[in-house]
Amino acid sequence: PIVLVGDDACELREYMMKGFPGRRNILPQEQTIYNYRHSRARRTSENLFGIMATRWRIFLTTINAKPENVEHYTRAVMALHNMLIAETKHY
Repeated sequence: PIVLVGDDACELREYMMKGFPGRRNILPQEQTIYNYRHSRARRTSENLFGIMATRWRIFLTTINAKPENVEHYTRAVMALHNMLIAETKHY
């Protein structure tokens, strides 16, 4: 299934994945491993958004547009980003 990766600030829904609460030294090993992998997934998406916001300043502030248009903007920027990485050595 398609899910969103969130942190403790997000409300838990059927489509939302969050880490287990508690400290690493008191959680069972399976939950500790899950939290580690969940954290890696969150870091990856946060790093990608940081790169996109640095390259395209539109993401640094609230975008005053319809949500479906913001989705189109985001997809266009991701396509441009991937194209520039593939075609340009100095990007």
